[in-house]
Amino acid sequence: MKIVHVLTRGDVLGGAQTHVRELSLELRRLGHEVTVITGTPGIFTDQLRHAGIPWLEARSLVRPLRPHLDVAALAAELCGPLFAKTTGAQIPVDGGNDRVI
Repeated sequence: MKIVHVLTRGDVLGGAQTHVRELSLELRRLGHEVTVITGTPGIFTDQLRHAGIPWLEARSLVRPLRPHLDVAALAAELCGPLFAKTTGAQIPVDGGNDRVI
């Protein structure tokens, strides 16, 4: 099976990058063809290259971080028709399960 993982940043090494790297290695070991697409090259893409995992750069994925606009977009989506019939949805606030909106 051909599998593509997409990450916005390849210039950092965080949880998402570590997860995608390990998942890609395991999927390749199982015989799948894995490619990673990332917005910027860097430490993560260096690790992919070293591991022999093909990657492609997609500059269109790069954008500045603007959390206030991301939260506003999330709030707008939650009020829209896509979530009109959603029941029991929980969105963790501050990474915890004790307080949800």
